[in-house]
Amino acid sequence: MPDLWIFDPPSNDLAPITDLRAAFELRTGARTTSERWSAWWGGKVAGLFAHNDLASLLRERWECPVNDPAALRSASEVVLANARCLIPPAERDNLEAGTALVDPDSGQLIMARISGEVAAAIIESGGVAKGVREIPATEPCILHHPWDIIRHRNTALAHDLGAMLHKSRSEPIPTHAHIIGNHRVILAEDARVMPGVILDATDGPIVIDKAATIRPRATICGPAYIGERSTILDGAVIRQNTSIGHACKVNGEVSGVILQSFSNKAHDGFLGDSYLGEWVNLGAGTITSNLLNTYSDINARAMPDAQRKATGLTFLGAIIGDHTKTAIGTLITTGSILGTGSMIARTTPPPVTTGRFAWITDAGERTYRFDKFVEVARSAMSRRSVTPSDAYIDRLRALHALAPDRNGASA
Repeated sequence: MPDLWIFDPPSNDLAPITDLRAAFELRTGARTTSERWSAWWGGKVAGLFAHNDLASLLRERWECPVNDPAALRSASEVVLANARCLIPPAERDNLEAGTALVDPDSGQLIMARISGEVAAAIIESGGVAKGVREIPATEPCILHHPWDIIRHRNTALAHDLGAMLHKSRSEPIPTHAHIIGNHRVILAEDARVMPGVILDATDGPIVIDKAATIRPRATICGPAYIGERSTILDGAVIRQNTSIGHACKVNGEVSGVILQSFSNKAHDGFLGDSYLGEWVNLGAGTITSNLLNTYSDINARAMPDAQRKATGLTFLGAIIGDHTKTAIGTLITTGSILGTGSMIARTTPPPVTTGRFAWITDAGERTYRFDKFVEVARSAMSRRSVTPSDAYIDRLRALHALAPDRNGASA
């Protein structure tokens, strides 16, 4: 049986959501992309390739080789999978040796069944090696921009929930919860559903994972996933196509949102068609617009100095990088991209795109002082009993050095 290797192409087009993780670690449905690939493969990932700036972090998180060409070359046969392909394509099970599937739109490699030597050559060159037969996939599935995670959200979530329903056994649903609809509701071990909760499975299934808590009067509309140790607070409304990762707190109205893990939206306010990285905190009354008044497609840019691009999406709220915080009453406009480590505290909406470590108030925009930022980050992480490693702090420091020039001002 070939080994499964996953590679993340070196381009930085997915920033800020890949500032602190590789694309295969992104939660793109109920699962991360690597979890989805390894579930299809039926075994562990044998090795990984990603941007060298992330290598130290990845070696802390993963037991397999990271950016190790020698280990890859030593494998007689591998399946090489592109981390930016969210779901193993339909042709995956019939892929013959010496064959590569390519994205029909971009021509990028999706996956290949080849020798370790050829795989290493592909990683090094960035293109499909000579002698490998290329077959176009039937459907495009590659993440090209951060907002593509919203474009493919429904498909990825449906795929994951289907797999979970196939393999999972549910604990008894308490009689004090109200269940609507005919799709399944899965309640994992040690998950709690309190009185007055409405579980609306009319449009899709609901999975509530281990040790999650659904507080009184909350409503969850499927399809939806609530991750391990996450809490849905009193009276919250979780609408369709929402995936909440591990150890999050969520309140207010949430619709079509992905939370990576360890993030809080603990108060009222609407959040729609958005992605939040880790350690994000949205202050009370933070509201995100996800639809233009003209009902037209939304344009967005990932970085302040980038060109605006058509997303092809009518609904897009905000893409919010790790460790970003908003103050009470923050208003976030349609199609916003908030960079890693930003602090937003002003009475009018912030710029549609903010760079990394932006400190934005009514007095203007400054750069968040790194020592202050790290102090706050350590405090927030300690609340979840997480201690950042030296490699993690080093990566944050490197990102801070890339923050745009704000005329020498710092806060």
